[in-house]
Amino acid sequence: MKIVPLNVADSKKPKIESLPETFQLAKGWRRSVIKLVEFGLRRYYCITISPDFNRLNSEILALDEQTKRPYVIISNHQNFWDVPLIILAVSAWIDWVCKNELFDVPLFGNFLRKWAAIPFNRHKLDLTAIKTIIKRLKDKRIVGIFPQGHRCKTKEELLVYQPQSTIVNLIRKTHARVLLIGIAGEFKFHSKLELQMLPAFDLADFYDTDQSDDEIAYDLMRKVYTLAKKDYPTYDEMKQFKERHNEHTK
Repeated sequence: MKIVPLNVADSKKPKIESLPETFQLAKGWRRSVIKLVEFGLRRYYCITISPDFNRLNSEILALDEQTKRPYVIISNHQNFWDVPLIILAVSAWIDWVCKNELFDVPLFGNFLRKWAAIPFNRHKLDLTAIKTIIKRLKDKRIVGIFPQGHRCKTKEELLVYQPQSTIVNLIRKTHARVLLIGIAGEFKFHSKLELQMLPAFDLADFYDTDQSDDEIAYDLMRKVYTLAKKDYPTYDEMKQFKERHNEHTK
């Protein structure tokens, strides 16, 4: 296995001595965990994964060192099981960005570090996390992120937890391809869960350079929620809510 040097941000103990090969499936104990979780999810839910994911997997696994590009996965977030579901669908190694509070949970925090997850402070500008994400993307890896930074199930939550535009700047800076994934359905016993995706694309192919990062972040999430077959507030609703919130906090 290729040894990948880590950023200082990844130096919390226990240290990760190596990361799985870029775009490859997990091996060893990580692979065993994935298979166990997959068994449980398929017994508990009725999962439908779009055939587009098979084409994506064939595409990225066929890339060599010269043609590899970093990917950023953007998805809606409503349940803890969103992450393993996306891992099952993409079938390639993903470096997940997680809220830093999870790393303080006994045992689970160690698990996340060994899983090469990236801690992110949702309450302030986290330069350490941003540098780590940039490094992983420059190493041509796949980074998964929920731009809202919170599980959102209601319209009110969607207004409160608006997508962070920082991710747009990171994508531009690293020339990463964007992969939008929508998870439809509710996490109830034997309920149907459906995963849909759009073909990976470059921001420059769809957005003008004069569009703000906020506008692009909003439109990316709007597309995600269309895939997830869920309603999403309009840009004006988002903007007005933010303005009212700023007025109250003055």
